[in-house]
Amino acid sequence: MGKKFDKHLSKEKQHKKEEGITVLGKVTEELGSDRFRVKLENDHEVIAHLSGDIRRHKIRILGDDWVDVEISPYDLTRGRIKYRYKEDPRKKKQQFNGPKK
Repeated sequence: MGKKFDKHLSKEKQHKKEEGITVLGKVTEELGSDRFRVKLENDHEVIAHLSGDIRRHKIRILGDDWVDVEISPYDLTRGRIKYRYKEDPRKKKQQFNGPKK
């Protein structure tokens, strides 16, 4: 309907946008036209496309890259790549606390 009618409704009655499910995954295959096959941590595979921010900043995604994928709660086979990690995010870096005494 538009803003003209929505602003008169109470906060509870306004429709809210469904939030996606963000999951860590690894790119397994490039499908062309900014689409990728991504294997998620829970062993599911989804077809994901690039988000607008990644396209705008011309971030390259290659095979074996770790990415954050946002999946729609309505269709769990498709997603959107939101972030690309530079290295495996599952590895925890050990902090250097100085020499042992």
